[in-house]
Amino acid sequence: NERSLDSTVLNKTNGEHVFNDYEIINQEFIYNGKIGVDYYLNSKNEIGFFFSNVSRFDDEEQKSNSKIISSSILDYNKFTGVSNNDKSNFRNHYNLSYNLKINDSSNFSSDLFYIRTNISDNIRTTNDLFLNGTLADNNITTNDAKSNINIAVAKIDFYKEFKRRWKIESGAKLSYIYNNNSFKAFTGSNDDNLVLNLNTSNDFIYEENVSAGYISLQKKWTDKWSTDIGGRGENTIIMGNSPTEALQLNKNYFNFFPNASVVYTPKKNHSFSILYTQRIERPRTTELNPFVKTISQLEFESGNFDLNPSIEKIINFKYIFMNALNFSIENGRADNYYSIVINQNLNTGEQLWIPENIGDATFTNVSLGSPIPFGKIGGAYLYLGYFDAQLNAPPNFYRVKAFTGFIGTEWYLPKNWTIGLQGFYVNNGYWNIWLLKPFGSANFTLSKEWKKWDFSFEAFDFLNILRNDGRAIYNDLDMYTGYKDESRRFFL
Repeated sequence: NERSLDSTVLNKTNGEHVFNDYEIINQEFIYNGKIGVDYYLNSKNEIGFFFSNVSRFDDEEQKSNSKIISSSILDYNKFTGVSNNDKSNFRNHYNLSYNLKINDSSNFSSDLFYIRTNISDNIRTTNDLFLNGTLADNNITTNDAKSNINIAVAKIDFYKEFKRRWKIESGAKLSYIYNNNSFKAFTGSNDDNLVLNLNTSNDFIYEENVSAGYISLQKKWTDKWSTDIGGRGENTIIMGNSPTEALQLNKNYFNFFPNASVVYTPKKNHSFSILYTQRIERPRTTELNPFVKTISQLEFESGNFDLNPSIEKIINFKYIFMNALNFSIENGRADNYYSIVINQNLNTGEQLWIPENIGDATFTNVSLGSPIPFGKIGGAYLYLGYFDAQLNAPPNFYRVKAFTGFIGTEWYLPKNWTIGLQGFYVNNGYWNIWLLKPFGSANFTLSKEWKKWDFSFEAFDFLNILRNDGRAIYNDLDMYTGYKDESRRFFL
């Protein structure tokens, strides 16, 4: 994969401009092996075992060429860098399950999970600093990060149907996460004088216990009306410590997430529903590691050990016609919304990419999707969406109004040939704190059936127009950026 990234950074305070050009070349290898066995003891009892292993190796090289204009702070006005990132990820997943069919109206199931993930991330960055075309300085930074993540889960579920169209579902779950992380950073001017950087080298241990239970009551009142009311309670205990940084993390909180839905089906081809629900989005364990990784001379990346989960409250109205046309309106609110932000040091120009809880967000999403048959000659699928969001992260306020359109067509030709064309367009978008300019793409497919053979040719973004350009205005940061991935791809 080859990617290019160019950005222009405007420092509002001292008028410093930094122009960055990047070229990223990435090679990856992924191996996935799995085996599952189900054994039926009798007609009512079933046990199962599942194991999977995912091994992933990434080798990425990033070349940067940066130019600084109007700088009165730094003793260089240009720097070039090469960053090599070797990353490996090994994950083993074990699952033991038991299912009991009590009778035709009752069922009990249980599961035991254990997942172990070992992550190794090595980054070597070299920088050459220039002042008016003359080499002024050079440095080397190496980061060696290791994470051992252990996740254990036990859960049970019960389902029963009663007379008069009543149903109940309930269950409980216990989960435990233990994450042991180490990070070592070395700096120097060459490979012979690299020394341990005690300011950024770190160790971090994270533990999380979640006890949860849920219940759902379902009732079909008539052939036209049905309801589903329930809720889920979760108690969370979090402990974390970093002896190097003297960080201590202790949290204990309880959340209750109600949900309720009503479905009305007046006629065979019409269905109306309204749903209210709450859900939680927890940070990934790797987002909590408080390690500062060097990306380039002025760019660094870190996790946030004090990151809190985000709670979403959503109400959704949906109409379905003939089990095909789907129209929905969704309104929601996200409390403690977290995102990757860029904090800039105005004295040095250094930028730290870090996830933070930045505020509350409200959003409305309207969508319409439907297949469109063309009889025996083909068909199409059309999707139209409108997204309106407001993010309140004082002193930053974002408003996003985005329209999305997608259409995919398929045409049946003589002699078992099929041709397809798909395309999408987004007039506005967002990613973390970035507001994106319009972007779109088109794909082409061609397939042929011949005897027992199926041949297909696929061309993704065959016009090579997919590119993301955006702007981030956050605190003292004003940054333009452009991103071009390896999007024109062909498969046979």
